[in-house]
Amino acid sequence: MLGVFQKPLTYKLVHGFTAVLCLYLFTMTLGTPRSFPALVGLSGNEASDFLSRRASMFLLGISVLVFQSRRAIPSTARQAIVLSMATTMGGLAVLGLVEFFRGAATAKIVGPVCIEAFLCLAYGLLWFGGRAFRADGIDGCKASQPS
Repeated sequence: MLGVFQKPLTYKLVHGFTAVLCLYLFTMTLGTPRSFPALVGLSGNEASDFLSRRASMFLLGISVLVFQSRRAIPSTARQAIVLSMATTMGGLAVLGLVEFFRGAATAKIVGPVCIEAFLCLAYGLLWFGGRAFRADGIDGCKASQPS
């Protein structure tokens, strides 16, 4: 099963989806900052607008990072990007559930949590699938060209 997650196409698809999602969220949080809290069932105010606009820059940075690295050859750097994305998405999913059960977020958080959990799983499988490349080559990884 992990063989699928060793294929360059799977890596590109997960990164491409993440890049488009983060770019969409960037434009939403920068252009209409109150729409982001509303997405998870919270009301917006001036403080949330400020935080949404600031968070939009992180979303833009993640979008650029995963878009530019979608053709990276298997390497230690690629594994680090994949592991950090799995950690980020997993953390967001867990935090979303915690806030839901605390009553701070409404049931609208379930959609974003599902997407974050899916991306955490996908990036986690990519990370486990990429561990097979540690055999030899530069950075301790086999140098193979993406297709």
